[in-house]
Amino acid sequence: VPIEVIPLAVKADPLPPPPSGTTLNLAYAGQLYDGQGLALLLYALSQVQNVRLKIAGGKPEEIAKLSELARQLNISDRVEFLGFIAPTLLPTA
Repeated sequence: VPIEVIPLAVKADPLPPPPSGTTLNLAYAGQLYDGQGLALLLYALSQVQNVRLKIAGGKPEEIAKLSELARQLNISDRVEFLGFIAPTLLPTA
């Protein structure tokens, strides 16, 4: 499975769409405070199909707030909040 890393504060070319009938799996690892744009990512996810998202990191209150937004956007079944994961364990999450 190819992995694309997109660092913060860069202009990245759009990723090609996944092949028809497949699911695109996205992952985010980092802080979840408002300035990181996770709410915007959840809104974007609500506008597309066949995309799943795993989110690693965050404090319990941040996770709760974003989980509620995912529920309101009706995408809870496509978003998984993993909580804190030690950096050395991220590749296995």
